[in-house]
Amino acid sequence: NGKSIKFINEEVGAVESYSFIICLPPIELENGFKLSISTKSGKTVCRSYEDSYVVLPNSFRTVSLDTKGTEILSFSLSDGEKVYPSFLIKDTDIHVSVPNDCVFSSFKTLCDYNGASFSLAPDSKDDYSDFNNPVRFIVRSIDGEEKEWTVHIYNLPVIVIDTPNNTPIDSRDKRVEGCVIVQVNEGGTIDSLGTAGIKGRGNATWTQSNKKPYNVKLDKKSSILGMSKSKHWTMLANALYDRSQLHNAVALYFASLTDYSWTPKGQFCEVLLNGKHLGLYYICEKIRVEKGKIDITEIGPNDLSGVELTGGYMIESTIYPEQAEGIYFSMNNFNMSGGYPLYWFYDLPEGEESEVPKEQQDYIRGRLDYLESLIYNNDSLSLHRYVDYLDIESLINWFLVEEVCQNEEASRTKNVRLYKDRGDEHCYMGPPWDFDAWTFGYTYYNR
Repeated sequence: NGKSIKFINEEVGAVESYSFIICLPPIELENGFKLSISTKSGKTVCRSYEDSYVVLPNSFRTVSLDTKGTEILSFSLSDGEKVYPSFLIKDTDIHVSVPNDCVFSSFKTLCDYNGASFSLAPDSKDDYSDFNNPVRFIVRSIDGEEKEWTVHIYNLPVIVIDTPNNTPIDSRDKRVEGCVIVQVNEGGTIDSLGTAGIKGRGNATWTQSNKKPYNVKLDKKSSILGMSKSKHWTMLANALYDRSQLHNAVALYFASLTDYSWTPKGQFCEVLLNGKHLGLYYICEKIRVEKGKIDITEIGPNDLSGVELTGGYMIESTIYPEQAEGIYFSMNNFNMSGGYPLYWFYDLPEGEESEVPKEQQDYIRGRLDYLESLIYNNDSLSLHRYVDYLDIESLINWFLVEEVCQNEEASRTKNVRLYKDRGDEHCYMGPPWDFDAWTFGYTYYNR
């Protein structure tokens, strides 16, 4: 509390550890205390304990100084009112989450370490408001070894993923199972999301960018960042053609303003994979046949006749059939889209490993062929007979969102979803998806 107590012993010798006792009157050390040891050779080892400490009669507080190491044991930032401890210290990086309204220039460092000294790196500034130049520290051992540490500050939620034995996630076909996921909220509180299987996703964003998108399947349903509980989540990297990283978020917000019964929600977050910061991601609810999402009857493998055969189905269009998950097919009438062959594949309720019986394949393809025939025939088109088989309100919703967002990919009808419920004659369009590239004016086309 602004005073120092000196204890002198010149006979300690060259030992790695030494214990001594300082007797104090009963007192509350509101600002903690600092322990310093100086040697005859001029070396000084200091350790600060910033937490408040109450000295009571016959009470002991053990503190330690390990001068042989270069490791940081704990690290916190304080703005004078609150202390924000690091949520992860790994390799040479320190990760701290703080609320969005913090004044970063006011932060002070609180650190516990193994080593002889802890100091700011010579070419680093103690300014936590300069995110282009993270603050770096050096821990030196009594033997002169050095290790440099970098402090990373986040004022968005952080999703921390650790794969078993640091296994890389490098496939769109095979999940890495047993990944441990935690959610670090603003200010540093932590929620466990359990374990999950994770694999890659996307087309150009997977093959052309070092920042990869992922599909996450949690082992147990969980809410992520306040969204509804689910096992299935999509992590969008927004890595190509969208320097703002806002296209998907804005487009899905537009979609939520329509009268779609459901559109996927998402939240921005930072992502750490095996201790490496991957950057800003937009984590979304995955479009699936699922209660609270595409809420239709899940068709089973034995639903092969009668009303059971009529649903429910969800299919998605693609111009990359080799990358479609499951069985895909093309149509008799409309099979070219913007110069690309157009295919449809099944979004399977039970999971990617399920099979689609031939009876179900024939049924849904026959329904779409018939719907197209009503549109391609001028007589039935003029009589609007297609409205008995296509839900026009969902078509309007889809068209408005694509047009407002200037989605060039709508001209080749890629990533279009159609779904049909059991006992319902209509096919429904949507919800819309995939707006990172070729949207909001970033296009070679004017159509």
